[in-house]
Amino acid sequence: MYNIKDKYFEKIVEKIENGTFEAGEDCSITHYHIEGDISSIPYAERTPGVCASLMDYCRCKLYEVPKSSRTREFYLATFTNDEVYDYIKNHIEEFDRQFFKDLLVTNKYATSFDKNCFEIMPVEYIDDEMCSLAVIESTGWTEYHWFDSVLKRKPEALSEDVWKLAARLYSGCQSFTRGTLSQIPDSYKDIELYKQMCRCHYNYGMELRGDKQNVMDYIPKEILTPKFLLGLLSENPNNFARFNEQALETEVSHTIDGERVKEKIWQFMIRKYGELVRYIDLNDERVSFFLENYSKDSSEYIFSFKDKYKEYKKKRDNREEYDRKQREMQEDALDTAKRVLFGAMLYSREGEDPSKAIEDEARWDTVKYRVVLPIRYRGVIPVEFLKEYDSEEYLEKLYKEMGIEIIDEHDNLFYNVVLPEGWQVEKTDRYWNNVKDKNGNTVIEYFYDSKFYDRDAYVSNVNPVDSKELKKK
Repeated sequence: MYNIKDKYFEKIVEKIENGTFEAGEDCSITHYHIEGDISSIPYAERTPGVCASLMDYCRCKLYEVPKSSRTREFYLATFTNDEVYDYIKNHIEEFDRQFFKDLLVTNKYATSFDKNCFEIMPVEYIDDEMCSLAVIESTGWTEYHWFDSVLKRKPEALSEDVWKLAARLYSGCQSFTRGTLSQIPDSYKDIELYKQMCRCHYNYGMELRGDKQNVMDYIPKEILTPKFLLGLLSENPNNFARFNEQALETEVSHTIDGERVKEKIWQFMIRKYGELVRYIDLNDERVSFFLENYSKDSSEYIFSFKDKYKEYKKKRDNREEYDRKQREMQEDALDTAKRVLFGAMLYSREGEDPSKAIEDEARWDTVKYRVVLPIRYRGVIPVEFLKEYDSEEYLEKLYKEMGIEIIDEHDNLFYNVVLPEGWQVEKTDRYWNNVKDKNGNTVIEYFYDSKFYDRDAYVSNVNPVDSKELKKK
């Protein structure tokens, strides 16, 4: 059992400690790493642990397990195996209530998937105690399947404490939120239940600060008052991650420099906790507000806003950029046709094959577009530019001032670029590359690691000599 900070979780644990509920026991058996399948194991050595270990990897069938090894502990360990599951289902009289209580503690997958223990246990075993034990042993946000089985077979067994703890743990999963929450008894639908839905959920004891998708859309609009929303935020600022657009746009009153003002909740929170910007969708108003309050050298901008802002600009400018590129493609096609026609005329005049003009164009086009340079910059940014440019924007500025034409983004690490005439890229060792100008001077140094699991690229330095020349411009 993983301990989590929740009053309904604590209430159930208290019932176990005072003897109201009796928890199951952990009856885990030793598992082994075994090469080969069951046929390589002598019959006398097929212990419960050996057979269970092989069944985990589908290298043993139930009929190959000696009857002497089909112990209670063996069935607890192998419950999620299809053959074992079906055996227990078809011989349910052999498995008492205590078996299922022990199963909840011993096998962490017993409450998961469609074939969970609540699908096959006798319905008389399903009560407040069994459901309470299940919910405190199933604190992973995807472990809600047992709950659906109880709703299907015996919904009245779910107490208010179990419902409210489940609302917190499982409402991060769409299928639970869409279907299960609609079946909450009306008597449980109070402010506390809706707060539980919006509080941070857990995964095996670890608090998850991220969103619960669109959970607030399933809460009645009249509940989402300023008092309700501010109450959530005062408990934990990370509850902001669950706010939908209605909640974000709700106005609240507060004091700034001794003056009472009204602001939207997203403005109120971003002003106090800039890192929370990662949880909301951007628009022009939100971008402007953030940039008014945080400079581009701030940790809030660098770690929470920059990448999100970059994606936002891509989407916002997508239509405009598409139209621009279409015009450029048409112009390029016309220029290409003119060059090919002129080249063909020259070759023809000299008595050579005019089709060579097409080959010349193909070679020129390949050279033009095959150069890539990094998007990211880890070099020094002059103090006077720190608040105006982030590292990527500053590098883009340097590229343009050096006459490097940025075509578009090749991927998340590189731009497709056209270098000035006579410039070229030279590899200096396994990871490092230099860009040299027509005089052989190194103007850019950059790093590139191509390993798929550690792929990275960045410019480390722009040659100081060229930097001085740039400043003069």
